[in-house]
Amino acid sequence: MLIGSEDTACDSVLQQVGPTGGHRPRYVAAVLLLLLTLACGEPASDTGAGGIDSAGSTSEICQDAPQVSWAGWADGFFQGYCRSCHSSTTPDRRGAPEGVDFDTLDQVREQADLVRWSVIEEGRMPVGGGVYEDDLYLLEVFLDCTL
Repeated sequence: MLIGSEDTACDSVLQQVGPTGGHRPRYVAAVLLLLLTLACGEPASDTGAGGIDSAGSTSEICQDAPQVSWAGWADGFFQGYCRSCHSSTTPDRRGAPEGVDFDTLDQVREQADLVRWSVIEEGRMPVGGGVYEDDLYLLEVFLDCTL
């Protein structure tokens, strides 16, 4: 089966089976419908903190990635790109919301989803851009494999 054709094939089968399954007994149709729904749904991500999935193996990005630590890289990243606005000691936050600070590893950990969304996914931060591609990669590794 070609990649991307799964939805079409699954939708077609689901429409054929339908809620009653045609001439099949209802319980057979219900079981088929459940199995097809599970097989055709989005794959669930079991990857948790540190890039370790529920089976205990490392996520794909973490397998070949460099070690990225808070002290060795991330603290400097947040100092260079973020703390001019996002620090509890910054007098002029330039519109940065109070409480969105990146002074400590714990603060970054608490805001990790926001960091991923605003820096990596949307490219909204830092204001004006300017994050090098290598730094974006290391930030992603840090968020996925270290936190």
